[in-house]
Amino acid sequence: MQLIFEHILQCINCQFNEIKFGLKFIKYLFLSIYLIKKKRIILLIELISYYSGKMARAPRNRFLVPGIPRYSRSRVYAKKKLYARTKAKIPKTEPKVETTKTKDIQGSKNGGKRVIPLEKAPRFYPAEDVPRPKKSRKVHKPTKLRSSITPGTVLILLTGRYHGRRVVFLKQLKSGLLLVTGPFKVNGVPLKRVNQAYVIATSTKVDITSCSVRIKI
Repeated sequence: MQLIFEHILQCINCQFNEIKFGLKFIKYLFLSIYLIKKKRIILLIELISYYSGKMARAPRNRFLVPGIPRYSRSRVYAKKKLYARTKAKIPKTEPKVETTKTKDIQGSKNGGKRVIPLEKAPRFYPAEDVPRPKKSRKVHKPTKLRSSITPGTVLILLTGRYHGRRVVFLKQLKSGLLLVTGPFKVNGVPLKRVNQAYVIATSTKVDITSCSVRIKI
C-alpha cells in the first residue's frame, strides 16, 4: 500500500507541473481513493498501470505562452530526426510504345515472319551529327522617324533623370533611338540616347551643320 501511495503522490506532482489538474487526473485521483477505501488492490494496480502511461507524459514541444512554443520548427525537426526518414518513391509506369511490327512472309525459305520497324529510317543522312543553327526569318526594319523630328530640332524630354529639359536632336542611330545633347555646357544634359516615344518635338530648330557627329556613335 505504501508503494501505491508513493506512486499516487508522484503522479500528483507530475500533474501539477505538466497538465495542471486536467480532467483525466481528477478522474484518476477519485477512482484511486475509492478503490483504496474498498480495498480493491488488484483493480487499483490495473488503474495505476493504465493511467501512468497516459498522464505522466507531457508534449515534447509545449507552449510557453499561447502561440509561442518551447522549441522552434527547425529544433523539432532535428529532435524528431525527420531528416533521416526516407520517403517511399512510387515508380512511374510509362506506357510502352511499339516501334516494330511482325509481318507474315510468304515462301518456305523466307522464315515465315519478319520484324519490321513502324517508321522507316531516312534514306539520306549526314555523316556527322552536327547541330545546325535554326534559320531566322526575322528582318530588321529601321524605326521610322517622325516627320516633326529633324536634325537640329529642340526636343523636350518626358522621362528619365533629365525630364523636362530641352535638348537638341543630332541624328537617329541604327537601333532607332535618338541621339540628343543639351549641350552639356548649357543645361547639363550630356550626349545620350532617347526613345522618340518619350520626347516632344518643338518648332524651334538649331543650325548644327557646323557640328560633326562621330560615325561610331
